Amino acid sequence: MHQLNSFPVFETEGTEQQDKKRLLLVSFHFPPDSAIGARRWEKVAKYAAQRGWGLDVITKSENITPAIRERLIKALPSGVRIYHVPFGELAVQRWEQSALELVRKFRVNGNVTGVDTGEVHGAGDTVKEGKTGSEASSFRAKDENKNALEVRKRDSIGVRAASLFNSSLRVLSRGYWASLEYAKYVPWLKAARDLAGNIVTNRNHIAVVSSGPPHMMHEVARQISVDTGLPFVMDMRDPWSLNEQIVEHLNSPVWYKLANWLERKCVERATLVVANTDHARLNLQAKYPVRRADIITSMNGFDDDPLPQSVSSNGDDSLSVRPFVIAHAGTIYLDRDPRALFEAAVQVIDELKLTPAEFRMEFIGPFSETDYPIRSVAAQLGLTEFVFVGGPRPHYDAMVFLQNATMLLTMSGSNMSAIPAKTFECMRFDAWLLALSESGSATAELLSQTSAYVSDPNDVSRISDILKTAILDHQRGVEPVAIAKNRNFSRETQANILLDAIDSRTR
Repeated sequence: MHQLNSFPVFETEGTEQQDKKRLLLVSFHFPPDSAIGARRWEKVAKYAAQRGWGLDVITKSENITPAIRERLIKALPSGVRIYHVPFGELAVQRWEQSALELVRKFRVNGNVTGVDTGEVHGAGDTVKEGKTGSEASSFRAKDENKNALEVRKRDSIGVRAASLFNSSLRVLSRGYWASLEYAKYVPWLKAARDLAGNIVTNRNHIAVVSSGPPHMMHEVARQISVDTGLPFVMDMRDPWSLNEQIVEHLNSPVWYKLANWLERKCVERATLVVANTDHARLNLQAKYPVRRADIITSMNGFDDDPLPQSVSSNGDDSLSVRPFVIAHAGTIYLDRDPRALFEAAVQVIDELKLTPAEFRMEFIGPFSETDYPIRSVAAQLGLTEFVFVGGPRPHYDAMVFLQNATMLLTMSGSNMSAIPAKTFECMRFDAWLLALSESGSATAELLSQTSAYVSDPNDVSRISDILKTAILDHQRGVEPVAIAKNRNFSRETQANILLDAIDSRTR
């Protein structure tokens, strides 16, 4: 790693006025990085600035062009300095990525058998005996999609699957990749630690804050805390050792042993530990009872940025009753699966005699048949004319897309402790919210306090009842009201919970 410049690559105005109190933030993701992980502290910075606090951010390098610089000036409050640490792949990682892509390619194409927990056969093996022509093609398509979904679900497996006593080659390879997942951040950690020493020397910092994942950011901040004596605030955007789902190629005892070891060191050092759901907080408090009083909840919350104007508000009254549109924007992650929604839609369309002009489901995001085969599943169920699938769009365009929906869809999968960030975003729209989330999950518990509809992801009957109720209300002219009327769920409220806790522990 080359010698780092201890001068910021970017700073907003007013840093001199906010040098009396500053936070040192270690976050792998921060603007101009557009990853969802960058958004939390981009927004919290605004409320820190309102207190007169400045923010020094150590993050990974991004190319800051004049256009991006202008956008940062508009997005970030006064008193923010950004310091970049280059992140380079280890040489062995390039081999790793090539190997993973090759394995995934073979698994999806059905050319490898005996992979992980089950076999994935070639499409030709799935043609049922006695079926020919179009019938055989139909069976083949269904089984190909089933195989793709099964492979996709195995890309995320639970803790119990990581058996200490399973000595298969796949488990050994997971152990290797899990070790590498932690090791790849070590050079970055060392450079960030050195840079922090130079920054803190001349600043009035009151705390060093980590924001993860990547969870190694917590270890970076812990070491900076040891070096400088600054109080350490551990902000966990997602669970670490208590993560219920992890990508398949990392899921091994090695990953969890390292997670437990590093997490415990960080929690023991931290002045404050922040979970982003009550569910995650309670789990952390149970694991670290001695630190119970220092573990708090600060959710993400919804923002107050202006929303785009909806089509329905542009004066077009050509339709007496506008179509009922269910919308989902973004990736369908890991084990999240809208098939039960599609099956429920078939029932409701049949019962209410709906046409595509009256009801449809729309999805935008980076979809492919190996990611989630939306088009194929829709075709199998006879929903082709009722389902629209589009590619990813810029954030503003995605907001326009959501603004024109009647019902917004979120999915939590089997992750019980996390609340998808889009859940809060969806709260801002005057639309019904349908959350496919298991009973007892953080999402279900949060939304039980609201007007949102919540259903188990696989409960076709319940989802059917929800759709029927909402569609009939829509046809009667009932207008849904944004859940965001409740300010308890706002970013401002939640950010101030976090900042108040930091303030009280660093005086």
